[in-house]
Amino acid sequence: MEKLFLCSLLLISHIGFGQNQYLLSGKVRTESGRSLDYGDVLVLHPTDSSLIEYTAVEQGDFSLDPLEAGDYLLRIAALGYQDYYQKLTLNQDQTITILLAESTKMLDEITVTAARNAISNKDGNLKVTIDHSIFANQATTLDVLSLLPGVQLSGDRQSLTVIGKGAPLIYLENQSITLDQLNAIPVATIKHIEIINYPSARYEAEGRAVILVTQQLNFSDGFRFDMTEIASFRHRFNHYLSTNASLKRKRLELKADFSYNYLGIWERIRNELELKERAIILDQSSLSTGPRPQFIIGGGLIYQLKAGEYFSVNANLSTHVTDAPINTSSTLSEQLHIDNIESLVVGKEHRDFFSSNISYNKKLTSSNSHLFMGIQYSNYLRDLKSDISNNYNEKGLVLSQIRDQNFQIDAFAARLDFEKTMNKAGRLELGLRYYQASADAFLDFQFLETMMALVSNYDYEERNYAAYGQYTGASHKLKYSFGLHSESTTVKGRFKEETGWLVNRRQNVLFPKATFTYAMDSSKSVTLNYAKTIQRPNYLNASSISTFIHPFLEFARNANLRSTIDNELSINFQYQNQSIRFSYVDKKDPVYFSVLYNQAQDRMVMSPQNFEQETGFDLTLTSPLSYKWWTVTNTLILSRHKIKDSRAIIKGATPYLYYYSNHQFKLPQSTVLGLFVWGLSKRKEGVFERNAYWILGGSISKTIHGKLQLAISFDDLLRAMNLGETYTINQIEAESTFFVDRKNMAFSLRYSFGKQTKANSSYRNKEIDEQLNRIN
Repeated sequence: MEKLFLCSLLLISHIGFGQNQYLLSGKVRTESGRSLDYGDVLVLHPTDSSLIEYTAVEQGDFSLDPLEAGDYLLRIAALGYQDYYQKLTLNQDQTITILLAESTKMLDEITVTAARNAISNKDGNLKVTIDHSIFANQATTLDVLSLLPGVQLSGDRQSLTVIGKGAPLIYLENQSITLDQLNAIPVATIKHIEIINYPSARYEAEGRAVILVTQQLNFSDGFRFDMTEIASFRHRFNHYLSTNASLKRKRLELKADFSYNYLGIWERIRNELELKERAIILDQSSLSTGPRPQFIIGGGLIYQLKAGEYFSVNANLSTHVTDAPINTSSTLSEQLHIDNIESLVVGKEHRDFFSSNISYNKKLTSSNSHLFMGIQYSNYLRDLKSDISNNYNEKGLVLSQIRDQNFQIDAFAARLDFEKTMNKAGRLELGLRYYQASADAFLDFQFLETMMALVSNYDYEERNYAAYGQYTGASHKLKYSFGLHSESTTVKGRFKEETGWLVNRRQNVLFPKATFTYAMDSSKSVTLNYAKTIQRPNYLNASSISTFIHPFLEFARNANLRSTIDNELSINFQYQNQSIRFSYVDKKDPVYFSVLYNQAQDRMVMSPQNFEQETGFDLTLTSPLSYKWWTVTNTLILSRHKIKDSRAIIKGATPYLYYYSNHQFKLPQSTVLGLFVWGLSKRKEGVFERNAYWILGGSISKTIHGKLQLAISFDDLLRAMNLGETYTINQIEAESTFFVDRKNMAFSLRYSFGKQTKANSSYRNKEIDEQLNRIN
């Protein structure tokens, strides 16, 4: 691996010359001088008018992603105005001002404003505009994501999946973040969210899909302060208060965020388990309710040393305390003997997360390229103390166990990236990465009934060396990207009280990726993609931490979990904004939760387990449409997946459907109405059989004087989202239902202070630690 790093460094040092990329932004005004509310910005090829880049006008401003130097045709289109065309040569960053002429005379009594679709679709990837859409009215960023096409939020709100893709990587402006960090971002500060189904080799090898969050544009010199207040009514009351401030003075930009969230926890799960070899049947229902006050603080600075050279520092801290007792009612029967058992778990859980990074970004004008370097440190603490009492057959609660558990992880990451434009259409990217993590899981269980104790200390270490290279280019109507990501990973884990290693693995893997897009004409294209990726277990799963559910049922982590290796092949046909995509995936060692019987402990244990294989296909149709003041996005996915394992009874696999429909109505007086419906049909996936459900929700919002935004939103009106599954494995027949606390009515208020106008910054930060999603 050291030779690979040396060769990559030598290659980086001998790169030749190339071209630059530049930023194009502008202001769009009407003839009367009023800022245009909404419109379309299209960058076209000057000879055949084929589409090169697209963005939207928002409140009179637009900003495009960096474009290669060259000649372009710019088109601005908006309902009620004549289309605007301008030829331009891009050889430096440009900001232009455009005046639109009215195409028809508008009546004085009423103004009709066209709605622009919040969801755009290009080459199988989705881009969702949050600002001034129905998504902007949600309480948290997780609530926003749960409404996006194909994105599924777990019942405990601790994980995300993309249908057909699994767990995605999450990035904030190209910097990897955890789910907790994502949820800490005020919705009011987000510009758009992209769901990238074809992530390139420069992303960490774990990504079959990437969720990329981009915040609002940087501002000109001045100060801006946004405050958002949300009251949310679920089973329990939830309150969210967030503030976001930004200050820019010449070369210095400062940003700070603070949030206080008072969360009302409500979690309910029911399990019906039968251990056939002993004729034991457990019918158990658990409910946990209580408060979870949460504090989140973030901030950073960006300093421009000189043109094209930046230094940045960012830090984030989040902490919360959960005080939610777990009440369990159950019936345990073994042959003719029946016990009615009530269990109570009382305790407090503290979680603290800190992450900070330092980065340096320089534009090398001599070779027309970019250099990025960065380091990042993260620390996660989780401390849980609990008292466990049981009541057998109404004889009264008796304290049976006292548990003290602590989990801590320290992670360090460093990276070096080099990017160069080779010609008008070609770009080469090279990079080196180093990652190190060490974790410690301590537990002290006192069993009062038997006067015994269990003390354990589990150590975990992981080192990862990685290098990648990627080339992106174009030839006539063909655009292509191919790359290789190489990793060498060492994982060790053991209990301190034991001499040998419980886990001792070294893995060297190559992850190739390739994408080819052929433009049939200006409106039709075909994309072919192949990717080999990895899904690693979260660090908390690779520990000895456990949770008491019932005297005969324990929820535990699995220190022996192996990574999942995926191979995916897909093809996408795009016609204008519509697309149809077919993908096939083969997974080795996929991870799912299941129940096993532990004979030594004489109890059943629910934990994540590696299954042998999963294969399947997904056929996805996506259709965003707009008509005057109405926009609609429809997504339909036909899937068939089969999970196999020799320990389980295979029930067969049948196709199932996912449907998503989102409607937005732009009404007079700056009012927006939104409605959505989505759901999944019944699924048989080999080992597992899962239930069907359909979700209905919507929102209405109004903006007053461009400063104050009021909104009411609602979700899961029919309270239909109960996640159920059945399976049989190792002689245990299981039926589980998780009752999701999704039904919600929320009232939000957002107000902006200060004076800043939108402007572009050429600073482009990058992720350093791409494995933060494993810390939770």
